[in-house]
Amino acid sequence: MRSLLLVTASVAFALTLALNWPHYGTIIAPSLFVASLLSSSALFFLRQSDIGRVCHRVSISLMIGICTLYLSLGPACWVMTTVYMPSNKYPVAQTVFNYVYLPLGDSVQWFPKAMQSISISYLSWWMPSHAKFHEWEDGVGWTVPGSTYRFTKWTSE
Repeated sequence: MRSLLLVTASVAFALTLALNWPHYGTIIAPSLFVASLLSSSALFFLRQSDIGRVCHRVSISLMIGICTLYLSLGPACWVMTTVYMPSNKYPVAQTVFNYVYLPLGDSVQWFPKAMQSISISYLSWWMPSHAKFHEWEDGVGWTVPGSTYRFTKWTSE
């Protein structure tokens, strides 16, 4: 019975995050990372109990998942610049990219300077030769011949 309650709460939490991701993902992702980092540190000492062990594993998994999501931003940008841009052949790809990665790219501008510099270097490394990655005053994005993508909106030059 207790596990059913935990599963129900976890599913409700996951659905709430997924539905609010496009609007609040810029805040949700870093907040979840910090919360999972702090809770995994605290739960490390409660691993003797079954619930403490499960919560510690969930916290570590969440932290790894968020790191993986941030690391997948580079390959996703590469795919968007090489396969998708500037043609409009795959509108579903743009929709999915905007839904999942727009909040992540937008949150890069709020990172501390050292982490922001590392993130921008990482994203720049993924850009193909015909694309240029930029750090603008109001965020980050890239340009390819004929199009510009900012992690706020899609525009044509």
